[in-house]
Formats: sequence, structure tokens, C-alpha cells
Amino acid sequence: MVRALSLRPDRAELAAAAVGVLLAAAAGAAVALPEGPLGAGRGLAVLLALVAAVVTVADLRAGLVIVVLSLALPVPVVVFGFDVHPAHVFIVLFAIRAAAEAWMGRTRIRAAVLLPALVVLFGAVIASVAGPLTAGSAFRFMDVFAIPLLGLVAVASVFDVGRDLRPLVLSCAAALTIVSFAAVLQTLGYAPGALAPVEPARANALFEHPNVLGGFIAPLLVALTAVAVTAWTRVPLPLITLVAPLALGAAGLIATLSRGALLGVGAGLVVMIVLLISQRRAAALLGLLLVIVAILFVAVPRVPESQRAEFADRLQQLLKPGSETGRELTFRQALRMIGDYPYTGVGPLTFGQLTRESTPIPDIEPGREHAHNLFLEGYLSLGPLGLFGLLWFVAGAIWRYLQRGRRAVEALVAGWSVGAVAALAAMLVQGGGDFIFSNLEPLGLLALLVGVGYAFGRTAQAPAAA
Repeated sequence: MVRALSLRPDRAELAAAAVGVLLAAAAGAAVALPEGPLGAGRGLAVLLALVAAVVTVADLRAGLVIVVLSLALPVPVVVFGFDVHPAHVFIVLFAIRAAAEAWMGRTRIRAAVLLPALVVLFGAVIASVAGPLTAGSAFRFMDVFAIPLLGLVAVASVFDVGRDLRPLVLSCAAALTIVSFAAVLQTLGYAPGALAPVEPARANALFEHPNVLGGFIAPLLVALTAVAVTAWTRVPLPLITLVAPLALGAAGLIATLSRGALLGVGAGLVVMIVLLISQRRAAALLGLLLVIVAILFVAVPRVPESQRAEFADRLQQLLKPGSETGRELTFRQALRMIGDYPYTGVGPLTFGQLTRESTPIPDIEPGREHAHNLFLEGYLSLGPLGLFGLLWFVAGAIWRYLQRGRRAVEALVAGWSVGAVAALAAMLVQGGGDFIFSNLEPLGLLALLVGVGYAFGRTAQAPAAA
């Protein structure tokens, strides 16, 4: 619950109130002017967004919950000719509150977070300036990469394990429920008009593509599974609240028909089992077995037979030689372009346009902007230096999760440590064939997992009570 402003507010509360007044004035003007960018017809949505914006600035814990939920609602709104997603706004507002906390001495941005962030930023600048297509590179970096990077630094700086971990788990469960429920509705044919799927028989909820939705569901499904099976013996809340989201998430994942997401979940489960064995958590292993059985025999049979059969056919295609000519051609083009620009890359998300301009081969996927591979596209978009910074971030978060998980006695902390490492593994595996990170929301989720990992590594942090 959001803490109300006290009768003797401190500087942070006064700053939050000031920002709230400014936001209220801007929203009121946008609603009152019929010719404004929003129009009077969207007044209710604007007012609700205003309330969420003020809450995000006013309270760190509630702000984190709103940021997580905004990642599940990739609804673009055209403002002054630009597509603005809810996550764009709320991540920036959360970062503003984090900056205020640092300015007032309540927290500080540690070198362990700042250094890889600067490396990523420097690599992206080099790629944008020295690449062959500089027009629009800076905007694409700000639109897709910079805001999640900003959110990562903010979360790493202000996340408090004792205060924020339980709301984080519950908000992730809510986000998984929202996107999975929308996917199931699309599969059942109850999402007409603007909510209809972009591809027949494949659900995408509100995301751009089914693979992007799968890349959002998979890490949440893996992370929350680890929390449920690890914490159920000591904390009754996760088991009760996570059973339905996990079952719905499994159904939503199948509805996407995303092979990369399924492979990611498989890799995440393998990592989870290895970690649970290494930590000698026999009860958690038993719980994981029960969850898998429940998903296979309760959730999966609820998916229409046609959907399951098509998913099986798509998986079998992976074993057929020559069945993925589009991916193979894209990978060859990416490697050739890396050879042409080995020291700088070509700039954020410019690979697709460059290949269409430089090759006589027709584009197999019209509108494609990336190389369908996290490591190839990371090299091309951010340059070798930026890719190194990104991998530095991920490796640093995994290391901190492992260190905290080994010595954790709190069930919720141990469960999230295992689940976050498994979720990062799932995203990396899917990233080998699906570059879903050209979309703000999956990249924002990756930044969230990494940022919380760095917060887990702060030795002065108070542990969560189980």
C-alpha cells in the first residue's frame, strides 16, 4: 500500500508532490484541449495514468510494482508523432525517484553498476556515430536500449530485498496472468478487432509478435516456478498465489507456438534443477516435480488439440535440414556485416535496413530490423564494447544471485535467486534464435532481473523475512 504523505513531509515527499502537481497540470491541459495530442475522449485513461505516475514517483515499492505491470501492457500511444508505451513513462519516473534518493544521500549508484552501464553506452555511441547509417541511430538507442538501461541502474540502486522482494514476486505473477490470459482468449477466439492475433493460430496478446510474447512469458514462468517450489515449505503465500498464474502461463506459452520460448523454458528448468541439487533442496525438487506434473496433466490438456498438434509440428521442423533457411541466411548476413565493421558495429537496429539496401536477395521477412540472435545483434547494434558491457551486466547479476542464494536461509530470497538465474538462462537460450530485445518490454524484463541481481549483491542490504 502506498504510504500517505505525512504531516511533516521530508524532501523526497515534497519532491514527489511537486512532480505530481506538474503531472496533474500537464494531464489536465491534455484532457481539456480537444485539439491536444490526447483528446478529451481519453480523459479517463489519462487520469488513471496520472495516478499511476504520481504513485510511481511517490513510493519506491509501489513504483516498482507499477513498472512491472506496465511491462505486461505494451499498448502504444501516439504522442507528438512518437509511439510511447506505458513502460517508457513509468521506467523514467521510477528512475527520477531513484535519482532523487541518490541526490539526498539515501542511496548511491555503485561502481559495479555504473561501469558496465558506461561501457554499454560508450559502445552504442561508437556504433551509432561510426556505423554506415547514422541517421536515426541515436533515436533508436534511446527508444529501445537507453530506457531499460536507465531502469536497470535505478533498480540496482534502490531495490531493498526486505521491502521489495515480496511485492516484486506478486507483481510478476500479476504480469504473467495478464499476458497469459490475453493469449488464451486469442486462442479461444474471444479477442476480436484490434485484439485479434497478428498471425493465425498464434497468440501475441498485446505484443508485436508471438515470439516476443513467448520471450516475456518464459522467464516469468521459470522464475515464479522456482519461487513456488522453494518457498512453499516455509511461506504459504507463494504456493497459494502462484499456482494459477503458473498454469495459465504454461497455457499462454503454448498458445504462442514459440519454439524458442519453449527451448528457453527447458534450459531454465535444467539450470533450476542443477542449482536445487547443488544447494541440497530436496523439498524444492519434489515441489518442482509436482508443478511439472500439474502443468502437463492439468494446464496443457486445456489447450485446444489443434494448437498442441501445430506446436508439435513446429518443434519437429527444427530437426529437418533446410527448414530454417530464413534464419540461416540472416545469420550469414550478420556475420558478413560484422566482418565489414568488426570494431564499431553498425548502430542500433540498423542491420535489417542495411541488408535490404546492400543485397540483391529479396528480404525473406519484410520489415525485419534485427539479426534474430542476441549475440550477433548485440555486436551489430552496440559494437563489441557494448556487447561486452551487456554480457558483463548479465554475468555480474548471475554471480551475485548465486552468491546470495548459497547462503540464503530465507525461503523467498533463495527461491528468487534460483529462479532469476534460471530465467536469465531461458532468455539467453531463446535469444540464440529469437532476438526479442528490439522490443522495450522483454528488454525491460531482462534489465529488471539484472538490476535486482546487483541489488542482491549489496552486502549492506537487509534480508527478506520468510
